[in-house]
Amino acid sequence: MKRKIGTILEEDLVRRAKIRAAVDGKPLQRILEEALQEYLEIRDRPKRARVVASTWSTINADAALVDAILEEESALEA
Repeated sequence: MKRKIGTILEEDLVRRAKIRAAVDGKPLQRILEEALQEYLEIRDRPKRARVVASTWSTINADAALVDAILEEESALEA
């Protein structure tokens, strides 16, 4: 079920979204819906999975090293 919402967005963001919608041949509503869905999927992942996904092919590190870095970061935040 779909629900209508109202919000205020930056003018440039709306302009860019409208351009993307036109380029992709999709309604603006679909672009916004897809972007929100992707954002929520990323944010709902555990932190480790987000770090691995965002650095894939960028950092040559195995899972153990990523875990160690995240543990160190958590200790610094405490």
